[in-house]
Amino acid sequence: MNVKRFTAPTAREALRKVREALGPDAVILSNRPVDGIVEILALANDDVASIAPHADMAQPQPHLDMPEPSAATPPARSPA
Repeated sequence: MNVKRFTAPTAREALRKVREALGPDAVILSNRPVDGIVEILALANDDVASIAPHADMAQPQPHLDMPEPSAATPPARSPA
């Protein structure tokens, strides 16, 4: 993993430096103001792929755990 640090007076300029050095698919790890300048820590997209290949990444699964309605619970009423 090759994390690089970019600084510039504005976020726009720092981001331009990131794109020039790492390409348009760079991954921004952090973006913060430091002593009147902007610091961006970024990683090339290829480095991210080497850490966690797409095939091995867990995919989110839909999950609905809704309790069964109870006969003892009256239906909700809207305020009058």
